[in-house]
Amino acid sequence: MNHWLPQALGWMPFTLALVLPLHPRASTWLLLAWLPLWLVAGWKGHWRREAWTATSTAMVALYAVMALGVLWSSSQDEALFALEVKAALLILPLLRLTWGLPRRNWQQGWMLGLSAIIVFRVAASLVGWPESGWRYAEWTGPFHPTYLAMYWGWGICLARGDRSRWLVPLFAAAIGLSASKAGWMGGGLALLSLLPKGRSMWGAVLLGGLALLATATWADQGRLGEFVAHAPQVSESNEVQAVAPRTGSTGGRMQAWSVALELWAEHPFLGVGTGDYGDAAQPLYEAKGMEYAAEHHMNAHNAYFQIAVTLGILGLSVMLWWWSAATWAAWRSRSWGLAACMLLLAFNALFESVLELQQGIVAAVFLSSMAGDWHQFPKETHS
Repeated sequence: MNHWLPQALGWMPFTLALVLPLHPRASTWLLLAWLPLWLVAGWKGHWRREAWTATSTAMVALYAVMALGVLWSSSQDEALFALEVKAALLILPLLRLTWGLPRRNWQQGWMLGLSAIIVFRVAASLVGWPESGWRYAEWTGPFHPTYLAMYWGWGICLARGDRSRWLVPLFAAAIGLSASKAGWMGGGLALLSLLPKGRSMWGAVLLGGLALLATATWADQGRLGEFVAHAPQVSESNEVQAVAPRTGSTGGRMQAWSVALELWAEHPFLGVGTGDYGDAAQPLYEAKGMEYAAEHHMNAHNAYFQIAVTLGILGLSVMLWWWSAATWAAWRSRSWGLAACMLLLAFNALFESVLELQQGIVAAVFLSSMAGDWHQFPKETHS
């Protein structure tokens, strides 16, 4: 009579994939909506006991390291808030144990969600919705442009040789409008990842490349010029001279990266503590005259540096274990699309602290949970 409960829980991945691209906090609301059904299923003894994966072990281990990092954190409030934001590292692996075999149409949910956000943003721009527009933050709305561009990049990686391949040009055009330099590079890599899937994808890849180039050119408005503006200047004596105070996102990242490396050198093994990055970095920004980074209270804008500074080599090693386990699991199952998604996550982590915002951590945990379930899915060469 109650066998519908585990079957219903099997739809949780689909609904989560559908809602994740629509709003940064929507995933939390959805999990709260699923919670009563999940508890009833457990009370009735209908939880499915799925195999524990290496990916899940690594995610829970990282959360445990973050919890330990509270002990040497100087700001307990910030540390506890960080644990709250990153709770998906603990919650989603536990839910995965009980929701049963994730239905393969979770990828359809992801594609629908990504398409729906494009339709919504286009409509908002056409009717003049407040703070809406056709490029950068006005185009991506409540999302940071680089994060939403990464989502669309995942959509490209997951496209198949069926009708979903014609979403590739749409997603590529959306990435171009995001005016995110990391997003543009990631979009190009995502398109390249489709080439091994065969000739059926080549037309979509070509159209996607043209769409990305056209919209990125229109939305640029000086973004690419930041690379030149902030390049180190070399004198006639071939000595690299100090670079003037930098502005813009590229210059700010360079400031943040230099401070992150300095902090990591000072606290290599255990870091400064969970949630303490801002307290440690801000005085250095101000002392070094890094006005852009200080004004924006920038984090490391690099997931590897961010976790190395806060949790040292220990935390960095566990994070790399997590991403490597998920990538290897997807590769071993011949789920090339998911493997490419994990590599794209690792690429974007060079430019954003992707685990610091809910819109990054929840999506990363969900995606790697799917990638880590290689033993659950039949092997197929076109996933």
